[in-house]
Amino acid sequence: MGQSAWKGTSMRKISGVIPVAIVLLWGFAAGAQWQSETVNWPVYYVENWSLSGTVTKSGATQVRVHFSAIDVEEGYDYLTTDSGNYWTGYYADVTSNSNAGSSIGLTLTSDDMFNGYFIIDRVEWLGTGTGLATKSGPLFDTGTWSSETVNWRVDYLEDWSLSGTVTKPGATQVRVHLSTIDVEYGYDYLVTDSGCFWSGYYTDVTSYAESGSSIELALISDFMINGSFIIDRVEWQGTGTGPATKSGPLFAVMTFTETPTGKWAEEGDTLMLTVSVTGAFGTVTYEWFLDGDLVGAGSSTYVDNSLALDEGGSYTCRATDLGTDQVIESPPALVLVFPAGSLPATGMAGLGMAALACIVGGLFVITRHRAKAPTR
Repeated sequence: MGQSAWKGTSMRKISGVIPVAIVLLWGFAAGAQWQSETVNWPVYYVENWSLSGTVTKSGATQVRVHFSAIDVEEGYDYLTTDSGNYWTGYYADVTSNSNAGSSIGLTLTSDDMFNGYFIIDRVEWLGTGTGLATKSGPLFDTGTWSSETVNWRVDYLEDWSLSGTVTKPGATQVRVHLSTIDVEYGYDYLVTDSGCFWSGYYTDVTSYAESGSSIELALISDFMINGSFIIDRVEWQGTGTGPATKSGPLFAVMTFTETPTGKWAEEGDTLMLTVSVTGAFGTVTYEWFLDGDLVGAGSSTYVDNSLALDEGGSYTCRATDLGTDQVIESPPALVLVFPAGSLPATGMAGLGMAALACIVGGLFVITRHRAKAPTR
C-alpha cells in the first residue's frame, strides 16, 4: 500500500517537472538570438539548370539565408531549400526556413526558356558560429565573369520593332551591362532573349545571362516619343576570343561617308551632286532638296543637266534606311548660278574676281530667295 502510494507520488512529481522543463527549454530557444553575417552572393542562372549548392556556417546549430531578391520565371523555374521553401516568381526581402545544423541546401531548376537570378545578402544562425559563412556546390560555382568596355548607343524612333545581337566569340555565357536605359514608360520596351524586360528609366543595370556566345535584344516603340539606351560593357564566361560585336537592324547606324560640296556654275551648266552612306541595314532611299523644297529623289547622285538662274541655293540630301527607318540629312552645299558667260577667266586674278563674284552672286541668291520666301 505504501509502496503503491510512493509510486503514485513520484510519478505526479515527475509529470509536474517535465512540463516545466519543456517550458523552460522552449523559452530558452524562443529567446535565443539569431546572429547574422552580410554577404553578396548573386546567382544568375540560364536555361535547363538543375543545380544545387550549400550555405554553411561552422558552429551553427540552426542556419537560414536571407534574399534581397528572387526573380525566377513564375510557374516554370523554381528555387527550393532543403528546409522546405519553394519559390517561383518574383520576391523581395525574404528569409528561408531554418535548417537544423550548420548548413542549408538550395536547388535551382529552370526550363528551356527565360533566365533569372537570386541574391543572398545575409546568412543567419543560432549557436556559436565560427569563421565566415561559405557557399559551395555547382549552384554557386558560376565561374569568373570577364568584361569588355564598349560604347554602343542606340537612339530609337517611333514605331520601331527591331532586334539586334551582341556576340562574344568563344563565350559560354554572355550578358550586357547598360549604363542608361531611357524608354517611354508603359509604351516602349527593351527586352532580351534571356528574359529581361525594361520600360522606363534605368541606370547601371546588367541583363540576365544567356547561354552560348550571343544575347539578343529587341526594342519596341509606339508612335510617340523617342528614347535611347547605351551598352557600355559586354560580360562573359568562357575563353572569349576576339572583340565583342553587335549586329542586326537594332544596331545599324547609318552615316555619310561623302557629302555634296558647294560650287558655282553658269546658267545652262550641268550640276552633279553626290552622297555616299555606310552602316545602313536595309535599302536606302534618297531625296534632294533645294532650300527645303524637294527637287529630286531615288538616287544618291543629283543631276541637273541645264541649270537655271533660279536653281542656285542650298542643296541637301536626305537618306532613309528602310530597314530601320533611320533618317539622316547631309550638310547644306551652296550652289551659286551666274548668267552665262559671266564667270571670270581662270588664274590668280581670275580667282580673285571669282571670289568677288561668289560674294556678289551669293548676295544675289540670298536676296532673291528672301524675296520669294513670303510667297511660298
